[in-house]
Amino acid sequence: MMPRAGGGLMGVAVSPSFERDRNVYGFASADPASRPLRLRPAEDLRSFTVEDVALDGIQSAERHHGGRIGFGPHGNLWIGTGDAFEPENAADDDSLDGKVLRIRPDGSVPEDTPDPDTPLHSSGHRNVQGLALGPDGTVRASEPGHRMWDGVNVLKPGLTAGCARSASPTSTRRIWGASCATVASAPP
Repeated sequence: MMPRAGGGLMGVAVSPSFERDRNVYGFASADPASRPLRLRPAEDLRSFTVEDVALDGIQSAERHHGGRIGFGPHGNLWIGTGDAFEPENAADDDSLDGKVLRIRPDGSVPEDTPDPDTPLHSSGHRNVQGLALGPDGTVRASEPGHRMWDGVNVLKPGLTAGCARSASPTSTRRIWGASCATVASAPP
C-alpha cells in the first residue's frame, strides 16, 4: 500500500455473505496500481490475509485514488475510482480510472452492466470519495471538486457524470470532474 499523499487503505466492505464466506473487501492504493482486494480475516479478526485481487487495471498516483467500495442490494461490489490525477482518464472508456465500477464478488462482470465486457457503470468522475447504495437500487456517488463544485451524482448505467470545466474563471486549462449533473456543496 501507499500510505502517503492521500493513499493507503481507502475503503472496506464486508461481504453480504460473511457468515458463510468470511470475505472482506478492501481498496488499497499501491505503486503502481490501486486494487480492490478480497481479504480473509484471522480467526481473532485482528489481521487480514490478501486472498486475491478482485480487479486489476486501476492506476495509482500521488492523488485521486477514489477507493470507496460497497455492496449493493443485489450482492454486487461497487467500486469508485479516482482519475489518478490525470483528468483525461475520467473520459477515457479504455481506462478504469475516474469511474464507478461494478463486479460480482468473484470478479466477474454482471450481465446487466452497460457493456458486459467491462465493469464500467459510470464515467466522468474526478475522485469518488463516497458511495451510498440504497435498498431500492439507487446509487449515489460523492466526490470533491476542484477547489469547489463538490458534488453528488445519482448514478444511472452508462452515465457520464463530469464535463470539461475550467479550473478557474481565468484559466484556459480544462479539468474533468463531477461538475455537471451534481448538487453543489452548500449549507442546508
